[in-house]
Amino acid sequence: MLLAALLAGPCAQAQDALQAIDSCLARLDPVADVGYERIAARCPDLTRTLTSSGWSEWLPASWREPGNDLSAGSLEELRAIVTRELASERVGPQPRVERLHEVLAELDTSRERGGLWERFRNWLRSLFEASDDPEGPGWFARLIERMGVSQAVIEIITYVGLALAVGLTLLILVNELRLLRDSRRRSTTRRAEEAATPAARGPVTWADIERVPLVERPGLALRLLADRLTSAQRLPPAASLTVRELVCTARIDDPEDRRRFASLSQVCERVRYAPEPVGDGLLEEAVRDARTLYERIGVQEARA
Repeated sequence: MLLAALLAGPCAQAQDALQAIDSCLARLDPVADVGYERIAARCPDLTRTLTSSGWSEWLPASWREPGNDLSAGSLEELRAIVTRELASERVGPQPRVERLHEVLAELDTSRERGGLWERFRNWLRSLFEASDDPEGPGWFARLIERMGVSQAVIEIITYVGLALAVGLTLLILVNELRLLRDSRRRSTTRRAEEAATPAARGPVTWADIERVPLVERPGLALRLLADRLTSAQRLPPAASLTVRELVCTARIDDPEDRRRFASLSQVCERVRYAPEPVGDGLLEEAVRDARTLYERIGVQEARA
C-alpha cells in the first residue's frame, strides 16, 4: 500500500519532497541537530512536504514525538531508499503489503532501541525488573534460566563457592591466630630484655654501660646523657621524646658537642632500625663521643 502510493503519486510531489530533503540537509549540522524539534526549527516546511507526499511513512511512527533520534542521517537514509524504489522498474504483479505495517513497526522498535550499549541496558533492565508474580523466580534465577545452565552445574558451582568461602574464612582465622601468637612472643621477649637491662633496675650509670654488650651501649649512653641534660635544665623530660626530637630540643651550645650528640643519636637509630648490624668500630666511636660529652656536661653543670 505504501509503495503503491509512492509509485503512483504525482511526479511533482516526489520532486518537491526530494528538494525539501536536500534543502534541509544543507542546513543541518549532523552532530548538533538531532531530534524532531531541532530539525523542524531548521526546516519548517519539511514536515508538511513529507506528510503530503507520503514519504513520512518510511520514518518511524514516533519521528515527530519529542525526544526521538531523528537526524540528518535518518533523512539521508529516507532519501536513498525512496529514490531507489522510485527508480526501480516494477516487474510482475504488485507486491503483497498486508504485513507491511507490522514489519515497519518491528523495524521502528529495533531502531528506537539504539546501538549495542542501549540493547545491553535494555537487557539488564528486563533482567532486574520486578516480576508481575511476587512469588515468581528472582533475577538470579531468571539469569540462569536465560543462560541455559543445567541444575547440576548450578549445584556444583554453589558447593564450590561455599567451599571457597569456608576455606577463605579458615585461612583468615589461622593467620590471625599466628599473628597473635607472634605478637605475644615478641611482647614476652621484650619484657624479658627490658628486665635484664640496667635501665629497668633504676638510674643508669656509666659503670652499667660498660657492663652491657657493645651493641646496647649507645642506647644506654643516650639515655644517660638525656638524664644529665634534663637535670641541668637543658632538656625537658625526655621520656616522651623521639631520638630526633632529643637532638632538636637539647640546648648544647658547643658545635663539637652537638656533633657528638647527633652522631650518637644516629648510631642509636641504626642499631634499632637498620637491617644490617652496625660495625663495632662505629659503636665504639659513638660510645667514646658519648663519654666525652657526658664528662663535659658534668663539668659545665658543676661550674654553673
